Amino acid sequence: MKKLLKVAIFVGFLAGLGVGGYYGWKAWGAKKERSEEKAEKKEETQKVEEAPVPVKVVKAVRGDLPLRLTFSGQADCWEKATVKAETSGKVLRILKPVGSWVKKGELLAVLDDKEKRLALEKAKAAHLKALADYITTFRLIKTGPLITEKDRKRLEQAKKKYEEVLAKYRAGACSREELRKAEEELQITMIETGALQEQVRKATKGLTDAEISLRQAELEVEKTRIRAPFSGIIADIKVSPGQEVSAGTEVFRIVNPRSLYVRAFALEGEVGKIRKGMTARIKFLAFPDRFFRGRINAISPELDPEKKTATVFLSVLDPAKGLRPGMSCDVQVEYKVLKNVVKVPRKAVLVRSGRPLVFVVKDNVALWRYIKMGAQNEEEVEVKEGVEEGDLVVVEGQLTLAHQSRVKIVQ
Repeated sequence: MKKLLKVAIFVGFLAGLGVGGYYGWKAWGAKKERSEEKAEKKEETQKVEEAPVPVKVVKAVRGDLPLRLTFSGQADCWEKATVKAETSGKVLRILKPVGSWVKKGELLAVLDDKEKRLALEKAKAAHLKALADYITTFRLIKTGPLITEKDRKRLEQAKKKYEEVLAKYRAGACSREELRKAEEELQITMIETGALQEQVRKATKGLTDAEISLRQAELEVEKTRIRAPFSGIIADIKVSPGQEVSAGTEVFRIVNPRSLYVRAFALEGEVGKIRKGMTARIKFLAFPDRFFRGRINAISPELDPEKKTATVFLSVLDPAKGLRPGMSCDVQVEYKVLKNVVKVPRKAVLVRSGRPLVFVVKDNVALWRYIKMGAQNEEEVEVKEGVEEGDLVVVEGQLTLAHQSRVKIVQ
């Protein structure tokens, strides 16, 4: 019995050793596998850290640096108008739709002219009667010379005096009252010498009033034809056929895009740096990838009392389809050019610890250089210290670089 017990204990001991050895061997294998995996990861990390960073570079160059002032602005048109009815009547026809290009004087709409034509016929009849009375009274009577040589000289002197006073009035050297007296004296002389004999006769027989009434009636008929005041595009129509309108009713809006200009606003401290004739670059929000050439045509002589800005008027030298009045834009006026300076692209400059710097590449290694900046515009910066002409400056990929990082230059 004791012998069997010893055998059982020995067998159990061997079994325990086997199980312990198995699990021990398994744990050792797992530990070794983890160590190898960790070593591989470390090796991969080192490889990643040593991989060169792709960057784009440009050379620092020496050249001219244009300095610009930037103003906010808005497009507008010199020729834009609201066309109004000049007489009353019913709208018969609208001849041009919105968006149509029309020429100056082209017919846009027609009002009912029946009443106006009746008034015209009445004025014609009155004029015909007055003309008949005039001919019967005067034209059938033979008369001598209308003016003598003496009267002719007197008339010439009166005309000369009037022309002298008129010239002084236009030059601001005499008053309107003095001009009126000279004109009245000339008319009296013309009547006394017989120079206005024909006009006087017409007036006495009512022919002059009849002629004036006839012209007024003809004008009223013409007003029923609404025409374009200048060439342009119909921007809006404010009436409909059949609608009754009165004098002053808005009928059309018309805009000439070919008269487009830009109205910009310069701050009080910037007005002294610009002048008429300076060139400018104009960027419209609707065309963010394009600059339009412009030129200053005029600068307002006064400032807005609240905004402290002066209005600057610019012509657009290369207008394109799509530019419309009301479009917002930025205007960059070139007011000065710095000659022969070292410059780098503005996007190459970083700020670290409050100091500007750039990365310069030498032998595929990026080295940061603190720089002393000078003047700058929207694209370039003058570098007074820290970079030399010809240095390769990083313009893309520099945000993640550290000093002495390995880099790879790409196109």
